[in-house]
Amino acid sequence: MTYDQIALVPRYFDGHSRSDLDVETEFLGYTFKLPVVPANMSSVVGVDTCRYLANNGYFYIMHRFLHEDDGWIKFVRTANKENWPIISVSVGVSNDELALIKRVIDEQLRIDFVTIDIAHGHCALMQRAIEFIKKTMPDVKIIAGNVCTSDGAFDLYKWGADCVKVGIAQGGACSTYGKTGFGLGMPETLETIFSRGEIFPIIADGGVRTNGDIAKAIALAGESMRYAREGVGAKELTYYPPILVMAGSIFAACTDSPTFENESGEKLYYGSASRTQKGHSKNVEGFEVWIPNNGMTLEEKLEEIKQDLQSAVSYSGGTSLESLKTTPNSFSR
Repeated sequence: MTYDQIALVPRYFDGHSRSDLDVETEFLGYTFKLPVVPANMSSVVGVDTCRYLANNGYFYIMHRFLHEDDGWIKFVRTANKENWPIISVSVGVSNDELALIKRVIDEQLRIDFVTIDIAHGHCALMQRAIEFIKKTMPDVKIIAGNVCTSDGAFDLYKWGADCVKVGIAQGGACSTYGKTGFGLGMPETLETIFSRGEIFPIIADGGVRTNGDIAKAIALAGESMRYAREGVGAKELTYYPPILVMAGSIFAACTDSPTFENESGEKLYYGSASRTQKGHSKNVEGFEVWIPNNGMTLEEKLEEIKQDLQSAVSYSGGTSLESLKTTPNSFSR
């Protein structure tokens, strides 16, 4: 199942102006203007993108595909020198990647968020990486993924992740499902991710094709949280952990995205496990696709998402994003 097979059902709204509605979100001790984060892929974000997002109140995760000798350390040095409000990076689980964490400590560099980013996150190497970072950098917020099952999400949270990134084989440039047969649609993932009864912050990663899909992801995850708590005997859920939505292609399509542009103005969008990103053909689980340029800068796209989310909140009958999470039975198929 995909987001376009889900429809949210309108409810009575007693407000006056959509522009007054609140679409900010609290996330692990910070407040961000939108519950949206561009995908940590080199065809979506670069240093300049992350600088803009960090300094203008949006969450970001810098990708880990930096090929300089210092890897992403150079990025962290730049962010520290310029004193960015938040410094957020991606790492893998190899010994070389974890060695970079030691260098951050040795150089006394600040990092606020570390996303441990691998294709199949429910594994022993992920547990080792979470425990290592938790021990060596106890103040850092850890995001870990990707997983698409309740057991996988629960284990990552239990191992020490502050937030779990969910979604496998859902990206617009991902071929994991076709290559391996494994994966789960994002609606099903979000409906079942909390079935162990434990709720925690998540990033819903993949499957977003339109701005409305962002609202659908938040509504589905909120419904899943509510159902999970009811399943263990809680009649009312009084606290909803943060839900962020990660999107790739809608940002890669921006005029100022860091990816290639052809003579027709189309933008090259490619997966993190594609030949273009890897530079070789081993274990390829992504592909390259030319997507239409949306004619908007990143700043303009973020403003459009804000306005569309404000409209979504009004249709849900509320005054903030919480209404998307808390409105029961708010979608149909």
